[in-house]
Parts: sequence; C-alpha cells; structure tokens
Amino acid sequence: MGLEIVELVIHFEEEFGVELPDSEAGNLTTPGKFVDYIVAKKPSLVRADVAARVKTIIITQLGLDGRDYSEDAELIRDLGAG
Repeated sequence: MGLEIVELVIHFEEEFGVELPDSEAGNLTTPGKFVDYIVAKKPSLVRADVAARVKTIIITQLGLDGRDYSEDAELIRDLGAG
C-alpha cells in the first residue's frame, strides 16, 4: 500500500473506531468498499453518514475537487492515491 492509502486507513480507523488490518485494507480499492467494510464492522452506523464522512476524508487528504470523487472510483488509478 502506498503512503496516501495508509494515511487514509489511519483516518478511517480513528474516525470510525474500527481496525482495518493490512490484509483486508489492500482489498478495499474504492471508497465504496471502505464504506461497506466500515458499516459491516459497525452496523449501528448509517451508510449514508459513513459515505459522507469517507468522502470528506478522501477529498481532504488527497486534495481533490469534490467533482472528481465517486464511490466507485479506484483510489490509486482514478483518485491518485498511491
């Protein structure tokens, strides 16, 4: 995993109080997959709320224009995390 991905994982862990082991984080290649993983680990969270928070973290950390963001975008290929 690239440094930006590791930093995103750390932010998600802190924000949502979940642990994302490297073995699983490597398979979470899109924002939507991160959202689904977090909601599966914390079913009391509302998916739409998690999705909005994940979007904010990704846009902030990667310095993206919000129009470039999509839950289906590949973090490395499409969003430039590496």
